[in-house]
Amino acid sequence: MRYLFAVICALLSFLVGAGLTRYLTCHPLHMSFYLSLTCLFCFMLVIFLYLCYQRRYMFTIIAIISVVFIVFGYIGIYQYIASTPRERTVPPLARIKGDSGLGHTAVVVLAHGEPETYDAGPWIKQMKEFDEQNIPFVPYAARPFFFYSLRQKYLEAGKSGHNFECLQIMKQIEQEYRAEGDTSTKFYISYLESEPLPDAAVIRALNEGASKIIICNIFISISNHTQEAIDLIKPLKPEAFRVEVKYTKPLYDSKTLQKLYVNKLNSIVPPGERHKVGVILVGHGQPEEWDKEFLTETQHETSFREDVLRQMELKGYKKENLKLAWMEFREPAPENAVKQLLKNGVEQIYYFSTIIGSESMHAKYDVPELMNKIDVPENVKLKQLTAFEEKEGIVKALIERIEEQR
Repeated sequence: MRYLFAVICALLSFLVGAGLTRYLTCHPLHMSFYLSLTCLFCFMLVIFLYLCYQRRYMFTIIAIISVVFIVFGYIGIYQYIASTPRERTVPPLARIKGDSGLGHTAVVVLAHGEPETYDAGPWIKQMKEFDEQNIPFVPYAARPFFFYSLRQKYLEAGKSGHNFECLQIMKQIEQEYRAEGDTSTKFYISYLESEPLPDAAVIRALNEGASKIIICNIFISISNHTQEAIDLIKPLKPEAFRVEVKYTKPLYDSKTLQKLYVNKLNSIVPPGERHKVGVILVGHGQPEEWDKEFLTETQHETSFREDVLRQMELKGYKKENLKLAWMEFREPAPENAVKQLLKNGVEQIYYFSTIIGSESMHAKYDVPELMNKIDVPENVKLKQLTAFEEKEGIVKALIERIEEQR
């Protein structure tokens, strides 16, 4: 009987650990189900442990076994979740090699992408990259709790509008071309972290007869993101279909894009008050280990923001009150920038996330959360601004890049 109790406790313990992991990582619609199961298994485990204690059935040993199997269930299920390949939809490539197409140009607008609602998949992929490159991140055993935290962000923010925002940008680009009389160029949206991925969008363009394809990058810098798109598209061998694929230059030196930040700030701050205003441009940042392969990511993010601040300085903002900060992985953090501005005696602090778009979780939640945690005197105004409330500016900047490749 005592061995039967040990087996039952081990099984229940494994289910407790497994249920906990599923609860921490599952979609919000399944939270109640997995939480109920975990509580049920936990309750049953407590009962059996109590019976073991009452009957002196190797209580200490069975309790230790139970803890071990809870850990097995917790880690084992997370390993299963993390190793399960993500399903994706890729259309078949129906075009015959050597077919030169119908003569038109296809523009594939490429954005980072972000699931509209909570999805652990993109972050699991990111963590695998960190692990492969030995980049410190969340300890392996704590990762289910990271996903729980991520899910809470989505529940608080409601949803991410990043994909929809990028789709609207693409549609506005198309409208601009149509208004100029271009009825032949076709446009496709693609994302790195959502469907459709770049290769799927390129396959669609090939199947629909494109003779030239332009990948329009909605990115500030040359980075692992731009390289990922190249790596996905290259195996399709578009040249076999007599199709030239060109990639637009990222936007790190786009004066059109830089002016959006300056114009937004000027619309809020009158010329006579600019000397007492502080500004912080918060970049995303990447691990220093990634600089070995893509130093351009950090260089371009930095040079873009420095150019914006130089333009602000020309408009009457004091140089010592214009600061750069990083959201993660790098220093200075936003808190350090705020402290420096407070020492300078500014009365207002405005901050921008320089991630393109205003509807991503980074722009809507992560950067404001960092800033709101900072202790600021009541007489100092701390406010977030976005340069992307109107899409005309980013559309113009992207069209400029497209036209460079036509």
